[in-house]
Amino acid sequence: MLDAFVPVGHRYYWKSNFVPDLHSGLVAELQEGANTMPSPLSMIMLFEMKGEIQRIPKGAMAFDHRDANFEMSIIAQWIESAADSENVQWARAVWKAAQPYVSAAVYMNHMTADETIDGVRDGYGRAKYEKLAVLKAKYDPDNFFRLNHNIAPQPA
Repeated sequence: MLDAFVPVGHRYYWKSNFVPDLHSGLVAELQEGANTMPSPLSMIMLFEMKGEIQRIPKGAMAFDHRDANFEMSIIAQWIESAADSENVQWARAVWKAAQPYVSAAVYMNHMTADETIDGVRDGYGRAKYEKLAVLKAKYDPDNFFRLNHNIAPQPA
């Protein structure tokens, strides 16, 4: 759905959270963020999460955050490496301003390389992360698939 908006060769920095409700304070912070984007390629997106996402029990799959109504993604996108700092700082500032209105959980597909292991665990939920670590130890004990937001293999 978004491939055309995130072409290969551009530079990116993503931050995300799940959002329980569209609080007027959050809307104001996101509007301010949109008005201060250093790059016209950047985006602030809210994905509505209703219907089937919320009907499936949380325990049925690895995706844990089925009770949120929205997923918020702040996506800095630019072309020149000289603009790295200003674009990353913008995304971090907008994300930080949104924190009083969002959950601590993040969406795994919209994380950046600087995410902490705690952020990765929170993305799945702690209990699911532990189950996934045991599965990883079984099917990928050498951690071959480690270049994403890694779940380190953990024996049962």
